[in-house]
Amino acid sequence: MDVSLLPRVSAPPSVKVVDALIQLGFASSKKEAKRLIAGGGCKIGEDKVADEGAELGGEAGEEIVLRAGKKRAGVVVLQ
Repeated sequence: MDVSLLPRVSAPPSVKVVDALIQLGFASSKKEAKRLIAGGGCKIGEDKVADEGAELGGEAGEEIVLRAGKKRAGVVVLQ
């Protein structure tokens, strides 16, 4: 998968996965994002997200691929 073609959003390093899903447009509300995570449909890279309160950790400038289901993926650029 070519990461340069994926939609991108900027976020602070301590952004919650729920908020990142909303910013990318993969969920329209926090409730919908939490349902996606609870159903096992969210991944950070290739790792499933199991905790609804999980945060995207990392350093400024890092790019993290966030997946929602099989067909939707986006990049969160940490600032």
